[in-house]
Amino acid sequence: MQGPLGILETLRRAVPEVSATVAAHRDKSRRALAGMVCEQFRLVDARGEKRLAGCMKALRVLHSEEQIACNRPVDYIECRPCGHLMF
Repeated sequence: MQGPLGILETLRRAVPEVSATVAAHRDKSRRALAGMVCEQFRLVDARGEKRLAGCMKALRVLHSEEQIACNRPVDYIECRPCGHLMF
């Protein structure tokens, strides 16, 4: 008997759909993209919470395997009141 698929295997089987979601939301952060993918594929834990960490890791793996093209991670945060960059 085979158990449920893991997040990475689920997303590997749906690379075209994941790529379309990522391409349609280029302006979103990786965390926001992971949330959208969790909703799209109903990736939730026993409490009904999105499995964001696992989804983010799976997106990172698919990106490193060049199966999808994710946004580059942000290396800094801009302080809104003064405009200074915090690393």
